[in-house]
Amino acid sequence: MGQQICYIISPDDVQVPLEIVHFKEQDCTVFPLLVTDTDYENILNYSEPENSEEFFHEFMIHCGYEYLNRRVADFMSEKKLQNFAMINYGNFSSIGDSFPLLFIDGQCNSLPWENFENESHRKLGIAFTFLELIRNEAKYRSFLDAEDYYFRELEKFIDNSYRTLGGNGLHAR
Repeated sequence: MGQQICYIISPDDVQVPLEIVHFKEQDCTVFPLLVTDTDYENILNYSEPENSEEFFHEFMIHCGYEYLNRRVADFMSEKKLQNFAMINYGNFSSIGDSFPLLFIDGQCNSLPWENFENESHRKLGIAFTFLELIRNEAKYRSFLDAEDYYFRELEKFIDNSYRTLGGNGLHAR
């Protein structure tokens, strides 16, 4: 099975709840999504969001795996994230006359398909490159790999925090 990852990337600095799978990378936050190729194509072909609020609404209409994706969409909508791109990388079929999704200051920006992954990162002013992301298959091979990596790292952090407290951290009474 090849690499197949869909993600939202944002330079906006926000505190993300632990239950949402995300990674802080250099100067941005990456939200891996559980989005199929068909979902992605539907989002691009059947939605024409002019702003980020419309995008979150359209995203949930055209996207499966509602529970996982709704948490991300609700969080981003609640925090009013204004700068982000949604990128799907892997083996997917050609996409009609739509365009990649890039939002700057809450407004949808046109972006040609040619090199859109790199251009999205660049236009958002993100130093973390698309190439760095796709080369890290431990995190970004697929949503399921990202989720597994995220929770293993979180578990390590909690275990280390517990040990640092001398085993006297929070525990059931």
